[in-house]
Amino acid sequence: MSTKDCKNKSTVFVDRISNLPKNVIECILMCLPMRDAVQTSILSRDWRYSWSSIPQLTFNSIEFPMPDQTNAELWQECHRRLVKIIDHVLLLHRGPIHKFELSVDMKSSGDLDRWILFLSRNGIREIIIESLTGVEFMLHSCIFSCEGITHLRLQQCIFNPPPNFTGFPNLRSFYLSHDEISQDKLEVFITLCPHLEKLEIGYYMCGCSRLKVCSASLLEFFYEGKYMHLFFENTPMLASLRVMFHEVNYEEGAPSSPNYELFDALDNLLGIEKLILDLYTLKVWAISDVPANRRMAYNLKHLSVDMNLDAKKEVSTLFLLFRSCPFLSSLNIQVFTSNIDDGISAQDFWDEQEGLDNLFWHLRSVDLTSLIGRGIMGNRSELMFIKFVLANARDLHTLYVKCCEDLDIDILKEMLKFRRMSTKAQIILEN
Repeated sequence: MSTKDCKNKSTVFVDRISNLPKNVIECILMCLPMRDAVQTSILSRDWRYSWSSIPQLTFNSIEFPMPDQTNAELWQECHRRLVKIIDHVLLLHRGPIHKFELSVDMKSSGDLDRWILFLSRNGIREIIIESLTGVEFMLHSCIFSCEGITHLRLQQCIFNPPPNFTGFPNLRSFYLSHDEISQDKLEVFITLCPHLEKLEIGYYMCGCSRLKVCSASLLEFFYEGKYMHLFFENTPMLASLRVMFHEVNYEEGAPSSPNYELFDALDNLLGIEKLILDLYTLKVWAISDVPANRRMAYNLKHLSVDMNLDAKKEVSTLFLLFRSCPFLSSLNIQVFTSNIDDGISAQDFWDEQEGLDNLFWHLRSVDLTSLIGRGIMGNRSELMFIKFVLANARDLHTLYVKCCEDLDIDILKEMLKFRRMSTKAQIILEN
């Protein structure tokens, strides 16, 4: 073999990865699934414990799937194996752990207590714990002593801060989803997090009917669940608000007076720029008969609404929002038909409106789609709304309409003929 051949052969086996800087190797390992990251230990002696210093540990159901619980014996065996893997990873880990995610099928909180205790002593900053079996996790109280935590996400975890809890001074985002949440404890918790910027609450089967949000640092708020009377106090920085009410059971009683308005303080949220009203939120709000002279969310720029364009109360409430928000620049409406209607047709509502000189001055984009994904049906209420927007949005750039596949071609032609106040307006139709 020639000297040149030997040189080429040796070049083939050069290890170009092991000599990378430690922080680069950590970034590579963090991009791998946890199981694969640990298995890099077999590559060479240099790689044997490289995984043990990565600061982010993720154990989820995609990487660690569990069998169907109908086979109890197999499920228990897989569960024991998963617990053993997590114990092994934590035992061999060196250095701080900044992020820990556990999103798996588990039935016991005992192992979780041990892991949280370990994390509380290792510089944890982000914790994600999600029970996927519906079994509640009772969190170890030591989690409330993690003062360095910045992100906390808890699903089906019993949330019970101890009496001596003084808050998370560095917490930036908090997500909590549970069937039972103590209103008082949650409200106090929010006030004890002085740098909280993002708050998400999932509230489903609780007996509580109201929640007061008080946070001077809060930027984003999202609520999903049963009807809840929301109060906002001292939230000057709040810029994004999203509410998703599940359908109200009218037989059980529904909000029906001004005392049950969706947002008592919406007119005081001067910083709101993005408002998302999902599912039946606008319907619940419309029940309250919001006064026509009500002014709210003056600086709103982005509005997204799920609604029934055939229900006059919902349409009237939407119109009130339009008149209250002169800086609105983007509008997204997902239409649906509810089996509960207010009994008042909205087909001619838009034609009846007058005094619209201050409407839609800054509106540039409008999306009109269907909540169930089929596209709009092209009924009269939908067409009248499209006509109204085109006739009043003087700076409109795009109107995007998702149409159902079998929409009559004559209806499409009619839409394209509507008068447009904006010379820049383009109508984009998709089916």
